[in-house]
Amino acid sequence: MKKWKSTKPIVAILCALTLALMVVALSIYRSGAQRTSTLKAELQAKKHELAGLRKRLATRPALERRYRLLRARLDRLETGLPTGAYVPTFLKQIESLAWKTGNQIAGIKPVINLAQPQPQSQQQQQQKKQSGSSPYERMSIEMQLQGRYWTMVSFLDQLDRFPKMIAVNDISLSPSGGQKKSIISSRLQLTALIYQG
Repeated sequence: MKKWKSTKPIVAILCALTLALMVVALSIYRSGAQRTSTLKAELQAKKHELAGLRKRLATRPALERRYRLLRARLDRLETGLPTGAYVPTFLKQIESLAWKTGNQIAGIKPVINLAQPQPQSQQQQQQKKQSGSSPYERMSIEMQLQGRYWTMVSFLDQLDRFPKMIAVNDISLSPSGGQKKSIISSRLQLTALIYQG
């Protein structure tokens, strides 16, 4: 019996250590299992993404053919339009001017001159430059503006200091027909000169 009493604390300590080791092992197992399930979910997501990329890669030749076809069609449409960043900056600047003078742009569009010659090759353009003809291309623009009479006058006055070369060929004013009788509509025929360099 004495022997048992002397080993009782050792057995209790061993049981406590075993229990502590089991708790630690269980927590390590749980964290490992959670990490494994997270990694499995990530793997599934990557497999799904890979499958999507493979599908896109398989359709790439068809997309490239479609792109070339659309690019060719766009090139044909753009032949009558000026080159460079003229049009986007012009639109931003004219819209800003209308807003600053208290007017609103109701519409703006290029007027295509059907009698205008088709674009020439670079060699023909070089010969044209050397022959002394104008380095400017003319672009006709129709613009509809709404505002009060004096804001229209201010807009036309500000066109004098507009950063692009632009001429007003024709202007017509009419009542807008809305609830506000002081608002008028105007239609402007503009010509922009675009430097061809």
